[in-house]
Amino acid sequence: MNNNKRMVISIFWVVLGIVLIVLSMTGKIDSSISSGIGGMGGALIAIGAMQTFRHIKYNNDSAYKEKIDTMMQDERFRYIKLKAWAWAGYMTVIILAIASVGFLFFGNELIGRTISFCMCLLLVLYWVSYLIISKKE
Repeated sequence: MNNNKRMVISIFWVVLGIVLIVLSMTGKIDSSISSGIGGMGGALIAIGAMQTFRHIKYNNDSAYKEKIDTMMQDERFRYIKLKAWAWAGYMTVIILAIASVGFLFFGNELIGRTISFCMCLLLVLYWVSYLIISKKE
């Protein structure tokens, strides 16, 4: 995806964040979830704005553009990104397992089972992905 398309998507996130905040503040969204929706809108605005500024800098600063392009082609950078995703996955499974046991221990079975199902889904997706990737290689 080229940089201009990414910038349009980043601007879309900012606009979507503004819409969510406005809907939350005007009461068009159920009051029980409006604070969460407003917070999500603020996060979308922040992330979209940071990404938009990054794309503007990429388009206007040739040294920055060269640095980013070189970094994206670097095998070591790709390895680090994949390793970070793997660690995030491991930590997610461990956190879900601890949270599931905690919620079940303290008597909140619905949340405990829901977290258990999410952890199970993540492990099944990992297993299926492993089988698919191992057949391709």
